[in-house]
Amino acid sequence: MITNFEDITEGLSTNENKVILPRLIELVKWRIGRENAITNKKIVHLLAQMGHDVQETSVRKMINQIRIHGLVVNLLATSKGYYVSNDSKEITKYILSLRERAAAINAVADALAV
Repeated sequence: MITNFEDITEGLSTNENKVILPRLIELVKWRIGRENAITNKKIVHLLAQMGHDVQETSVRKMINQIRIHGLVVNLLATSKGYYVSNDSKEITKYILSLRERAAAINAVADALAV
């Protein structure tokens, strides 16, 4: 859990883990290529049509679990949404972007800790 973000970084509920997560996996695993990306808003809408009342923050939390546990391999994201990539250069570039964002956050933390 992340301090000050406990409500959105706590573990998945039983319903999220057992019911919604498998449906979310089905929604994203076939989104191969950036041109087939699906937005968080669209995911929330589709899950609502399936009878699940979820918030965008819950989707992000479940996406995080999907990625960490390798439930959908190479699940990337852009401002256009989530998608699966089979392009090694694109994956490498995405990893670099994640590391750069983490470094930027750490730089702020270091500056505040002085």
